[in-house]
Amino acid sequence: MKLVAAALLLSTSLAFAQEEVDAKDAQAWVEVFDKIVDSVVANRADCGKMATSVAAVIDANEPTIAKVRAAKLAGKKFPASMQQHMVDNVRRMVGSLDKCGRDDKVAAAFARLDLGGHGN
Repeated sequence: MKLVAAALLLSTSLAFAQEEVDAKDAQAWVEVFDKIVDSVVANRADCGKMATSVAAVIDANEPTIAKVRAAKLAGKKFPASMQQHMVDNVRRMVGSLDKCGRDDKVAAAFARLDLGGHGN
């Protein structure tokens, strides 16, 4: 369930900082996060398609992902309402990872989304 832990980290890794992420950047990240969740849910029965879809979302949104990494490194947080939205979507996504949560290709796609939250 390492993938589930990573998903939870994605939604909450910016929750404990002081300053808030710029509203425009936060909204852009939530939209990317929602696309990732939708990709997982839509492809829950096909691990190959799930991995490809998640990777495509990451590729298409690297500038936004880079801003989130920078915000995390700067100690910023998301507004509480956005944090809750992401936590709710993680719950929706977790149920769709039953089949593919341990798939190597899916794990590799999610690993590309590393926001630097491991032990930081």
